This record gives sequence, structure tokens and C-alpha cells, in this order.
Amino acid sequence: MRRRDRTKKLTIGTKLGIATAIIAGIILTIFITYVMTIKNKVEQWNNKMYPGVIVNDINLSGKTKEEATELLNTNFSNIITDKNLIVKSNGEEIKINYNELNPHYNIDEVVNEAFNYGKSENLFAKNDLINQGAPKRYTLQFTYNEDKIKEYENQLASKVNRNPKNASISINNGSISIKNDAYGIKINEDEMTKLIKANINGNLEKEDTTIEIPTEEVAPKVTKDMLTKIDGIISTFTSSFAHNSQPGRDKNLYAATKYVNGTLILPGEVFSYNETVGERTKARGFDYGGIRLEIR
Repeated sequence: MRRRDRTKKLTIGTKLGIATAIIAGIILTIFITYVMTIKNKVEQWNNKMYPGVIVNDINLSGKTKEEATELLNTNFSNIITDKNLIVKSNGEEIKINYNELNPHYNIDEVVNEAFNYGKSENLFAKNDLINQGAPKRYTLQFTYNEDKIKEYENQLASKVNRNPKNASISINNGSISIKNDAYGIKINEDEMTKLIKANINGNLEKEDTTIEIPTEEVAPKVTKDMLTKIDGIISTFTSSFAHNSQPGRDKNLYAATKYVNGTLILPGEVFSYNETVGERTKARGFDYGGIRLEIR
């Protein structure tokens, strides 16, 4: 009787063990199937951006590196070259075309960073990112060749800048004639650089931007009021030379006197002949002429 009870207990225990093993096997199979399903799903995104990846408001979810790069180039790099900055000052203007500035967005850098987002996480974390698609935003950085700006600044300055004109005086037969002075104008270079750099950007919402550069008046060194104090000639001096003795020298003397003529030396100033006459070149009216090496 006891043996029969023992056999029944053994049979029940064996059945429970088998049932437990079967259940464990089923659970393990389900878990393995679940893991494999997740693994296969995650692997489909190995070469793609995870859902929620956004660069400058452009959704790159599901894009490969190549697709993302092409899309960003189409929407940024290929468009920025058509943008212009119009710079005006005192009625003059220049146009700065972005294409001349070698504009650049760090697209490759951002695409690599966006592509690697979430790729180092574990299998289940990757699956959550794929399912939930939590937004991950990136911003492109815009740069350009700032050295090019100086060329445009010089171009505008050459159009705007005007040297002041000193008043001049002449006395003929005791009659005094004074020509008026005139103010010059100069572009504010510091403000020009500041405004230009502040308005060159990667913003594509507005194709062209116009800015106005302020100018400054430049006072003449000699004014009419200063010359009205002159009431006559203090002294004169006359010299002569053998005309046509050397044509080149004749021409040089004429050119030199033209540059010196009308020079006004104010109190405390030093007159420099070389600075006043300047370079002796053919373009400035000078010619080849003989010189005396020694006096006999």
C-alpha cells in the first residue's frame, strides 16, 4: 500500500517537473523570439537615422547618411549661393553675392553626429528610440571667408570717399583772389565692417538684405576764413634757365612747379619738396633728363 502511494507521489512530481520544464521552454522560446524580433527590427535601422532626428527643421528620420547629406545640401548649400547683401552709402552701393564668400555649412559633421545618435545604446534602448521617436534636434553652423569682406569694403569706400579741398589764394597785381574750401566725405570703416558681418548669415528666409553705412565729413586743412587774414605779398623770387637746352629737363621743371604751385605753408609747418612733388614717373608728367654730376 505504501509502495503504491510512493509511486503515485513520484508520478505527480514527475508530471509537475515536466510541466514546469515545458512552461519554462515556452517562456524561453517566447523571449528568444521577442529578442530576435527586436534585433531584426533594430538591424533594419543600422544604416538609417533614428526617428525624431531633425536638423534645422528638416526631418531626417529613416534617412541614410547619403540621403541626409543630399537633402541638406539641396535645402541649404545649393540655395545660399543665390543670396545677396546690398550695401549702400551716400547714394552709392555694392552687391555682395554669397557665392563669392565661399559659404559653408558643417553638413558632414552634423550628419555624422545625427547618424550616431542612439547607435551606442543597448538593444532594448535602441528599440525604444525607434518606437517612441523622441525628437533630437541639431543646428547647422554657417561660416564664410571673412577675408573677402575687405575687398568689398574697399570697393565701396573708393566710390564714396572724397578728399576735402583746401581753400587757395592767388595774388595778381595786388588783387587777392580766394577759392572756397570744400568738405570731404569718408565712410565709417569700423561701422561698415560691423554691419556687414552682422548681416551675413545662413538664414534663408530672406534672399536679399539691404544695409546703409554711415559716413563722416572730413574738414579741409585750409579754410577760406584762414586765408582772409592774408592781405598782401611778403616777397617774391624769380629764377631762369636755358630753355630747350634739354627737353627732358624742361618737362620735369614744368611738372615739378605744377605740383608745388599754390602750396600754402601754415605757421609751424615744414615744407618738404620731395613729399610735395611726389614720385617722378612718366605717369605723373616727368621724363628722362640729364643731371650734373659735378660743378666745374
